[in-house]
Formats: sequence, structure tokens, C-alpha cells
Amino acid sequence: MNLAVGQIPVSWKGEVLWMFQNLPTFAQKHQIETLVEVLNIEVDDIDTRFPIQEVSTGIPFVIVP
Repeated sequence: MNLAVGQIPVSWKGEVLWMFQNLPTFAQKHQIETLVEVLNIEVDDIDTRFPIQEVSTGIPFVIVP
């Protein structure tokens, strides 16, 4: 795959597709109260055992469990 952040090697093993991206970096954590309002969801929709956090393997995403 050729992305703006660079080339991501991809291979097929039988019926499984493997991507070989960078190791993840973990950045800012976010408060539940902010995200439920922005995403228009309920607090109960979030698994509070895990943080709401920005994670990147080349392009940052906010992961909401």
C-alpha cells in the first residue's frame, strides 16, 4: 500500500492479509465527558477499562474502546 506516510508492506498468507506497519506510539489521553459529547454517544457505550487515547502507526487516530 502506498500512503502519504510511506509504503506499507502487505502480503497474503492463504486467506489472511498481513500488514507490516510501524510500531504504535501512544500519545494524549482524552476525557470521557469530552468524547461522548463530540461523538454523540453515551458514557455506557465506552469500555472504561481502557483509556481513550491517540495512537499512531504513521497516522494518528483516537481509539475509543
